[in-house]
Amino acid sequence: VNTLTSLRLNVVLDLQWVDAGGKSLNGGGPWAMPDKDSLLFWQDVASHYRYYSNVLFELLNEPHPSSAACWVSGCKMTDKVYSADCHCTKTVTYQAVGMQDLVNVASRTGAKNLMLVAGMNWGYSFTQFPTFPVVGRTVVYDTHPYPYYNKLASDWDTQFGFMRVKYPLISTESGEYDCTSTYLSGLYDYFDAHDIGWFAWSWTTDGNACGYPRLIQDYQGTPTQLMGQFIYNRLHSYS
Repeated sequence: VNTLTSLRLNVVLDLQWVDAGGKSLNGGGPWAMPDKDSLLFWQDVASHYRYYSNVLFELLNEPHPSSAACWVSGCKMTDKVYSADCHCTKTVTYQAVGMQDLVNVASRTGAKNLMLVAGMNWGYSFTQFPTFPVVGRTVVYDTHPYPYYNKLASDWDTQFGFMRVKYPLISTESGEYDCTSTYLSGLYDYFDAHDIGWFAWSWTTDGNACGYPRLIQDYQGTPTQLMGQFIYNRLHSYS
């Protein structure tokens, strides 16, 4: 973080996986909601980085509970996911905490960092937000659109776009799996028209560039075709 700060870069610290209350060992897994250990994580991280104005906290990468009430306040969660400790699929029951709990525990440290709260449906949807809001003085809401059947252009207004009227909104992930830029072209036009900030995914050379949303061919930053080149050109178009 200090190295990136010295380069005048913003830094997102992102909780990607949880350990399901200690039941998913080693690297944990992409469980649907955070657990009590996640509270300890953010208490520690927020205490350490609360004076770094360039450090953003993405509280959980892609929550995907079955109810908005659980998204806000937590619930008893039974979930099935691939687990790194056994290299197998596990079904685990654990006590999940809500996204509001994560906001609260980070805020109590005195941290005034921007806190990114991803929506439901793998960090995408805010349709239940008016009834089940997660709130905080430094909260920015986060959506992750990808070209799946329920995340297409016809859904954007109702799933997340309406939030921009009253709330700060960003997208810390989006991409394509088909070596084209058709989806992203329309998406970024939409973002720009609604003043929604965005990050592209992902800066990695792993995997097939036509089967995973890779931006680069190598770590010298050579863009992939066509998605990486599209992002490269799009960023330059703002200058």
